[in-house]
Parts: sequence; structure tokens; C-alpha cells
Amino acid sequence: MDGMSYFIVLIFVLMLGVDMSYLLKRGFGQTAAVANFTVIFMLYLGGLFADMRTAMYIFLAAALLLTAYAGYKVIRQRDVAGIKAVFANPAFYLYALLGFAFGIAFLCYVPTATDEMTHWALVVKNMFAYGDFGNLGNSTTMFNQYVPATGIFMFAFQIFGSKFSCGALYAAFDLLAVSLVLPIFEMFKNKKSLTCILCAAVVFLLPMLFKHSMYTNLLVDGILGLMMAHIFLAYKTDCGRADGFTIASIALGCFVLTSTKSSGVALAIFAIIFIAIDAFTLGRQNVKKFFEDKRNFAFVLLPVVLIAFAKLSWSWYVDFYDVRAGWDASEMTMANILEWIKAPTDYQSQVTSLFFKTFFVGSIKYEGGLQLPQVLTLLLVVIACVLLGFKTKNKAFAITQGVVTAVVMVGYGVSLLLLYIFSFAYWEGLTLASYARYNMTVMLGITLIYFYIFVDLYAVGWSEKPIGKGDVAIKLSRMIAPISIAVYCVAAFSVAISGYFIFGNKAAKADAPYQQWNAAVSSLEKGDSVYIVVYDGDGVWDQAHQYIKMRFMATPLQTSGYLEGGSYTDGRDAEVCYTGNPFSMDFSVEKLTEEISGYSHVYLHDVWDGFVEKFGILFDDEIKDDTLYKITADGSGQVKLVIA
Repeated sequence: MDGMSYFIVLIFVLMLGVDMSYLLKRGFGQTAAVANFTVIFMLYLGGLFADMRTAMYIFLAAALLLTAYAGYKVIRQRDVAGIKAVFANPAFYLYALLGFAFGIAFLCYVPTATDEMTHWALVVKNMFAYGDFGNLGNSTTMFNQYVPATGIFMFAFQIFGSKFSCGALYAAFDLLAVSLVLPIFEMFKNKKSLTCILCAAVVFLLPMLFKHSMYTNLLVDGILGLMMAHIFLAYKTDCGRADGFTIASIALGCFVLTSTKSSGVALAIFAIIFIAIDAFTLGRQNVKKFFEDKRNFAFVLLPVVLIAFAKLSWSWYVDFYDVRAGWDASEMTMANILEWIKAPTDYQSQVTSLFFKTFFVGSIKYEGGLQLPQVLTLLLVVIACVLLGFKTKNKAFAITQGVVTAVVMVGYGVSLLLLYIFSFAYWEGLTLASYARYNMTVMLGITLIYFYIFVDLYAVGWSEKPIGKGDVAIKLSRMIAPISIAVYCVAAFSVAISGYFIFGNKAAKADAPYQQWNAAVSSLEKGDSVYIVVYDGDGVWDQAHQYIKMRFMATPLQTSGYLEGGSYTDGRDAEVCYTGNPFSMDFSVEKLTEEISGYSHVYLHDVWDGFVEKFGILFDDEIKDDTLYKITADGSGQVKLVIA
């Protein structure tokens, strides 16, 4: 059942998407993301009251009931054409095949990135262990006030497993990402199949240009950009027939975006602004038609309500449960910002100068993703808006689109600068740590929004002229859709087979040095805890990575090392943030005895001559690498370590 949990939940998600597609008369490309958002929304509500598993079972029951109701309608009304229309949609086959392919391809995959093992994968492991958001009680995550949307979705696919599956995290993450771009199929309304396939291919591949590890890494920077663009795409796909479903889709997208990372609030607002520009310039007739039904005035407020609910409910949760903070933003006050503007310190001046130089005139480079100086990006925006104005003959749309884009880009940049100055550790600010991926988030979202506008204005209207004469051309055009489905099948299973070997080998190599550790901690019982000894001569980052890996594998078992929630334990001016170097053994035997007194076991990952000479008196058995020792007391009350 452990390996099957992902596939079982995938079937339920597919069922819900099909049910909504049939009952609401929408293409599966539109309902797939809404089905995924529904999972996140329901489990979020459950998590607010520390019972995510019950919420998941309610979702599964609701999906079954809705499927039964849809089946009843098909039989009662003999609506074969209606259900056939759902399953004739290539988006359904693409999503289903890729979903199963992801499950196979990532079967043996394990996290290797530090950020994944300190939060994005680790938080899901804590969810699995405790059945709540994974940031209460004995949680081993460091950034417990991070909003949990992607973690919730990944946890949902673990529900039937008795053991935690790392690979299912990546499969679920990619499943969510794919659902965000599926509405591109519905823009073409089942017409112009070849053009549709080409545009869809661009949408699937474009995120990798901005973040090369988009589909093999759990950091949310890339998927945030996809979510921002998806909200706009949900509107664009339904242009001319907007109703309650359209607004609900947009609202749920805003909720999930806000619940994915703190910056999601701004990105959701950006998406709504771009929708408003399009609606009140190009789509005036659609807006007028939409508001003919007075009830729709209330619907318009739904996205704002869900953004506010996501933000305020999480703040309430954090305050109510006194969730420890792993990110210090206490210095970011209006008074400090004004002081920075009037009389910046040397540090603030250095960071500001470096930031604006990098932001506006930095070089064109590829550091895990495409980075362009904003001067060049703004020039490209001007060119794009000129083309939009030429096509639409609407100057108000083109000018407003360009101005708002520039404001969004610069405004997002200024907010990022404030984080570097008032929140990041000093050495992070002076190196603009993670700037590339933070900036990439909004640039990916904007790029996709522009792409969707151009597709709607140019590609959707293209006519695909028959090739050849007579019936040959007609038959060829009718063959395009089934051929595309066949191509999807081949591509999906090729990804599955090649991915299984590539990712499986990577996982095996990554875990090889930790086989003894896994064997040791698997023998421990709930309530046990381990003090880890890692060689302190390799450099603090080498030690940290070893420890982070070991801690992730052992979770929910408690281990020594990083102070949980201990961001900047040595202050913002620390040489290394997030830790007070817990790996140093530069203390006495008495101090080590005191350190291990709160643990049940000690694990020696590394042993060196100085350690044996200094601490050998504490051991009753042989001292060797990768060995688990039980902490005992001899007859005189002295601590002794014996091989467990």
C-alpha cells in the first residue's frame, strides 16, 4: 500500500476533475487545477484544527459521492454525448498519463538540496508523522511560520501509506504544476489542434528556462510564477462566458497562491490587476454581460475574501499555537525604512548599491535560470506592448499593460531589497543571496501572462489551411487529435522509464553513505532521541549538510544540532546564519556529559583521533564510525555509552 498511495489519490483527483468537467460543462483542462486546489483548501481547513487526515478522508468521500451523482445523471439522462465530450479532451489523457508517469519516474527519488531537507520536504514528513501542519510540538522543521499549501498537497498523496515516500512528493508537486498550465488547451476550444500542441509545449517547457530544476526540486519559487499566471489564464480561458465557476477558479487560485509563500499575496494581487486591465479594455463586452446578472457583483469579491482568509487565518493559527518563527523581520518597520531613506548605514548603502546595479544593469546570465537586467526586460515589455497595441487597435490596453508591468517589476524589486536590508543576515544581504530565483518568480509569471495574451490574440485566430486536395486534407486534420494523444502516451512512458533509472540511481548514490544511520534509527522507538557527533574539521557547511541529511532521514525522531526555529541564533551579523555551530566538540568531557543528558542515544557519524583521546573515558565499548550508542549510567551514577 505504501507505494500505491500516490496512485490511489491520483485516481480520486482525476475523478473529481472529470466530475466537475461533466457537471459544470467545462473542459478538463479547466477543472484539473480546481480539483487540486480543492484538496489544498479542504486540508488547510482541517489543518487549522490539527486534523488533516480527517479532512482528507472527507475529501475522498466527497469525490466518491460526486462521482456517484455524475454517474446517476449520465444513466438517468442517457447523456452519452456529455460524458464522451469529457473523455475526448486531450487534456485529460495528458494529465492522467503524466500523473502516472510521475509516480513511476520519482519512485526512488530522494531530496538532496539543503532547502528541501530543512523545510519543503521536511515539513511534509512532519505532517505525515503528526497529522497536522507539521509545525507544532516536536516538529523538526526550521521555518514553521511558512504557509503550507504545496506541503498540504504533497501530504495528501501519502494518506494511504504506512511509510513515508519521498518520491511521491516530487510526483505530486509536478502534478500540481502541470494542472496550472492545462487550461491552455481550452483556449483553442478543441480547434486548431496542431497550433494548440505547439503552444502547450512552450508552456510546459518555458518554466525550465527560468528555473532549470522546476520539475525536480520542491522549492516553490517556480510554481509561484506558474500560479500567478494560472489565475490570469483561468480568466482568459473563460473570456466571453465568465460565471460563478470562473470566479471560483480564480478565487481558489488566489487562496492557494497566498497559502504557498508570503510573497504570494502580492503575486495574487498582480494577477488580479492584469485581469482587470484586460477585462476593462479588451473585454468590455464580456464584463457588461457578466454583470447583467446582479448576483455576480457578490462573486467578484470572492478572490479578495479568500486572499484575506488565507492571510488572516494563518496569522491567527501562528498566534494561537505560538508557532516559533524561523525568519526575523522585526527590523522592517516604517520608522526604520524612513531612516534608511534619509540616512542609510554603510551596510544599507552597500546592499542598496549592489542591488540596483544587479537589478537594472546586471549581465545576461544563466544561473539555474535565465536572468536578464531589468533595463533589457523593460525594453522587451515596450516592444511586446507595441505589438499588442498594433493587434488590438486599443491604445489604452497596450499603454496600461506596459505601465503596470513596469510598476510590478520595480515594486517587487523594491520589496525584495527591503528584505535584504532588514530581514536577511548581513552576509546574505551583501551577496544578494538567492536573488536569481526570487526575481525569477515574478518574471516567470509576467512572461507567461504575456504569452497567454499573445496566444489569444494571434495563435487562436490562426487558420490552419488544408494540406493537399480533397479528402486527404480533411482526413489529416481529423487525425491530428488522436496522433497527439498517441505522442503524449509515448512521451509520458518514455519519461517514466528513463526517469526511473536516472532518478533511482541518483537516489541510491545519495543514500549510500547513510545506510548505517538509517539502520540505526529504524531500530529506535517513539520517544527516543539521538545526539549526533559529526567531525568538525570539514567546515561548517559540510557538517551542516551531513547533519541536515541525517536529521531529515530520522524525522520525526528528535536529534541534536540546529536549534529548532533558530534562525540567526548568533544574530544577523553571524558568520553563518541558522546555526550557532552545534557541531563543534571544543569542550570538556563534563560539558559533553551535560549535552547528552537529555538524549537516549549518541550516534558517532565520524570519529577522529582527538575525539577518542578526549572523550574515550565515556565509552564502555569500542569507539567506531557510524555506530549507535545507548546512554546508560553505571553504579556510581556516571554516564556510559554502550553499543545499542
